[in-house]
This record gives sequence, C-alpha cells and structure tokens, in this order.
Amino acid sequence: MIAGQLVRFAGVGALATVVHLTAALGGRAFLEMSAQAANLLGFLCAVLVSYVGHGRFTFQVDANHRVHLPRFAIVATIGLAISSLLTFVLFSRLGLPFAVAMATIAVIVPLVSFLGSRNWAFRDATAEQERLWLGICLSFTLALAFLWIFRGTEISHDVAWYLVATRAWLEGAELYIDIVEVNPPLNFYLTVPAILLADLLGLGEANAQFLWTAVLMFISLCWVWHLVGRTTLDLGSSCFFLAGVAVTVTIPTWQNVAQREHLLLLFMMPWLVAHLANPVPEQGRGAIARSAFAAVGLCLKPHFLLFPILSTLWLIGRRRSLRPILSASNMTLGVLGALYVVGAVLLHPAYFTEVIPIATEVYGAYSDGVDIIFSRLLNPLMLLPIAVAIVALRVTALASDIAFLILMMLAALGSYFAQWAGFLYHILPLVALGLLMCFWILVHVPRRDPRAWPALLYVLFAVAIQIPAGTYSRPESHLLRSILAEYGPGAGFAVFSDGLVPAFPAVLGTQARWTSRYPAYWYVPGPLNELTQTDCAETAQTCKRLGEILDMTRRDIVSDFVSGDVDVLLINDDLLFIDDTGFDWVTFLSEDSRFAAAFAELEPRLEIGPFRIFVRPQS
Repeated sequence: MIAGQLVRFAGVGALATVVHLTAALGGRAFLEMSAQAANLLGFLCAVLVSYVGHGRFTFQVDANHRVHLPRFAIVATIGLAISSLLTFVLFSRLGLPFAVAMATIAVIVPLVSFLGSRNWAFRDATAEQERLWLGICLSFTLALAFLWIFRGTEISHDVAWYLVATRAWLEGAELYIDIVEVNPPLNFYLTVPAILLADLLGLGEANAQFLWTAVLMFISLCWVWHLVGRTTLDLGSSCFFLAGVAVTVTIPTWQNVAQREHLLLLFMMPWLVAHLANPVPEQGRGAIARSAFAAVGLCLKPHFLLFPILSTLWLIGRRRSLRPILSASNMTLGVLGALYVVGAVLLHPAYFTEVIPIATEVYGAYSDGVDIIFSRLLNPLMLLPIAVAIVALRVTALASDIAFLILMMLAALGSYFAQWAGFLYHILPLVALGLLMCFWILVHVPRRDPRAWPALLYVLFAVAIQIPAGTYSRPESHLLRSILAEYGPGAGFAVFSDGLVPAFPAVLGTQARWTSRYPAYWYVPGPLNELTQTDCAETAQTCKRLGEILDMTRRDIVSDFVSGDVDVLLINDDLLFIDDTGFDWVTFLSEDSRFAAAFAELEPRLEIGPFRIFVRPQS
C-alpha cells in the first residue's frame, strides 16, 4: 500500500513541478510579474494541484476542505521552509556544491511532504479538530496579510535603532557601556529573533522584524481562538472576532509596527481576552501560561504593570475577596518579573549603576510638554471609546466585560501619564483597547440593535483615519540612504541630535556603520535646561553635577566621532527638547579640543529642513 502511494505521490509531484514552472514562466512572460511574484504564483498553483492530486489520487480520501486544505498548506509551507533552510546552510554557509544542496533537498523535502500528508494532512478529523484547524488557518492568513502589507516598507526610527543596536550587541558591544540606552534590556532581547531571522533567511533587518512580529501575531491569534472557543459564540462570530483582534493589534500601530506598545498588545492579548471569555481567568494551568506570555510584554516598561494591578482590583471587587491578589496569574507575573529584574542586575549591572542614576536626573526633559500631553487626549480616537462604553453598559449581559475593558483603558491612560512624554505611540494601547471593546460588543449585540452602531462607527472611523495616513515613511531617510550608498557598506555615519531623527532606517537600508554609543544625545537636554533655570550661586553642588554630566557626554560624543571614521554627518538643528533656541551642536562640541580637527575633514553637502548634512570628500 505504501509503495503504491509513493509511486502515485511521485507522479502527482512531477505534475505539480510542471505546473509550477509553467505558471511561473507564464506570469513572467505574459503578466510581466517580478521574478519573486511569478515564482509565488507558480508555487500556489503547484500547491493546489498537489492538494487535489494527493487527496483524490495518492491517498484516495473524501476530502474535507475545511480540515485537509489548511493542513496540506501547512505541510507545503514547512517543505518550502526546509528547502530554503537547507539551501542556506549547505550552500551559503557550508560552501558545498549547489548540486549537493539540491540533491539533499530532492530527498528530504519530498519525504517530509509524503509523511506529513499521509499521517496528518489527509487524516479524518473530529468537529473539534475541524474548528481548531479553521482557527489556525485563519490566524495564519491574518498574520500573513499583516506581513504582506508591511513587507518592504520603512520601519520606524525607534524600532530601527533597536535593530542597529542589537546587531552591535550580538557582535560584541556591551549593553549600557558601548550602547547607552535608557530602556531596560528586554527590548534588546526581543529584537534578537529579528536579527537571527535576517541572517538565516537573507532578509533585511526591517523585513525580518516584520516577520518576527507576524509570528508573534500568529501565536497571539491562535491563543485567542482557543479562548473564544470556550464561549457561546457561534463559528461565524468567532471568526469575526478573531479578525477584529487582528485589526485591534494592527490599525492603532499602523506607523509604529513592533514598537514596545505594539509588542505589549501582542503578548497581552490572550490574557485580556481570557478575562472576557473565562469566568475564572486568574486560575489554572491556562492562567499560568497566559500570564507567562503576557509577562514578556508587561516587563517591557514598568508603567505597564498598571494593567495587572487594575485587573486584580477588578477581580477583588467581582469576587468580594482578596484571594485574587495571590492568584496563579499574579504569582506567575510576580515570579517572572522578579526573575527578570534579578537577571538584568546580574547580566547588565551598568544599567542600574550608570544609566538609571543619570536618567533620574536628566531624562525628565524628554517630554513634549504639558499642553501636548493633554491635547493628545482630545483626539477623537481617544474620546469616542468613552461614548461607546457608555452605550454598551446598557447591555446588561456585557456590563461586567465592559467594566473590565474600561479599567484596562484607564490602565493604558495611566501608563501614558506615568511616562509624561506626550509621545503619540504611548497612547496607542488606549485606542487598541477601544477597538477590542467594539468588536466584543459587535459579536454580542445584533447588528440592527442601535446599541451596536457606536461600536461599528468607531471601528470604521479608526480604519479610515489610520490607513490613509500610510505606513511610516520619512523623506529624509530616503535622502540619507542615497548619500550613504555612495560610500558603500560600512560607511561611517554620525548624527548630532537630541532626539531620534529618521537616521536609523537609512542605516538599515545601506548597511552603514553607526559610530556613536548613543541613539540620540539624551544626556544633554536635561542638564542644559536645568542650568538655565538654576541659581548656581545658591545651589553650586547641583550645577557642578549637571556640568559633570555635560562634560562626560561631550567627551563620549567627541571620542566616538574622532575614532569612528565618519563619512556622513547629520546635524539636526530642530531642538526637540533643548529650551535654548541658540544652542548649536558644533559650538557645544568644540569645547573639546579634539573635535575641530575631525570636523574639519568633512564638508557641507546640503540642507533639508532643519537637517544639515556633511560628508567626507571622496578621492
């Protein structure tokens, strides 16, 4: 029986190969598709032929497309991944002849495909398994759609900085010594998979970060599907809600993909949905797993601890007991949080001995100001969820769920104020939680019920506001990329700025070499602003300390600049956080005698807005 199946499997495989080549060549010749798009077309056509052929001819089953097709698609994708991995390892890394790599693939991939198809893809399934695989397939499709939307786009300068800095760390730089960053180390650890994927698959770092984010999204959505399966929602409503969760973690972060608030949403989503779908969300093995997953996102910033704190208060009020304080969920969060802190102290002591002490003195200058902090809340995207919640509270069956989500929105608001910076991405969890509430309402309230209309309108409004704005893109990054490209990979690049300017996307796009230990000179604004407001005759010790921080920072900047062999220099004259409008970076750095000679080796290239660009003359 197996021998016959192998023969039929080989015949269908040969036909699928012919279809793959024919479709790819046809797409290239007649539809003028790119090589990658034509190959994808051929692959998809071959998968369909293989699915029909193996189902009817090789294994002769009565195909249940809702179960067998998703399973077979997964087997085919695994085969493609193994093929790509073997090519990379055997040919690119080990240097074996290409023919050897192809011969190895020709043996291993068909064998894996045959065993996966025979023992799993075309097996019969129960109703529960059918539902499970429908959710996995839908989650995979939504994550793939996310990846398709963002692949090849520019990634925000914050995330680009972490990609640049994490690669430097993996190549030997020491965190908080050679890389001076105010945020805790988990941000770097969560960027490591993107760097590994970039090297393993030959992707650019930005696309690798999008892929890693899509993987996290897939895991989160699958988990949500499992939780929703425990509710009374029918299959259609469950699918709609899962799609809504995908919208929830995508639309608010449209221009801030993989930002820390975005990662928080991905890691915390199963924990949030469990409070809606499970009457006892804080107990049991599921609670431990969900809390462990959520802890990764919650530990990104200390401000995020407001979410479990308020959720615990909600459970205390609901249970009329203090037992939720010591629940399995809270114990998991507490233990993992403590282990993270201990690990950070042991592995990165400089963060606690060097960075935090100075940050507590100077980082307060990194704020858009009180007026901006409060004006952000006047945005309709922030205000409309309040109206939605007020209307939804009239639905008795949803009152408890809406009350919980309101508390979570208050946690998001508290986190925003605790950071006291007014940065737009700090408020994104509030918008996302508003969307989550809307989708929860829409799957429980009949569409014709007027109480569902505010939720639907808010979803449409959020989509209409975010998508037309486009993905993250800065014209300065494109200009910098073209200039850096003139010097080739490894070009030395420096920036004098008090904020993260759009330089790091250009570094990723050109493989330039970042020459500074700082992402931005965040040690400078605080002391400068404080000195202008301080009477040094009365507080001489304070002024001395501020002067020491400035002198130390100046020495670091100039040391990096002199030793960095800089080819392109960007000076940002838009003082984002420095109050002194007459401040000039060249004047400030010239107080170090080493700076003038190194700066004289560069010549002005052009100005664009507040940016001045200097370059090293090429012979």
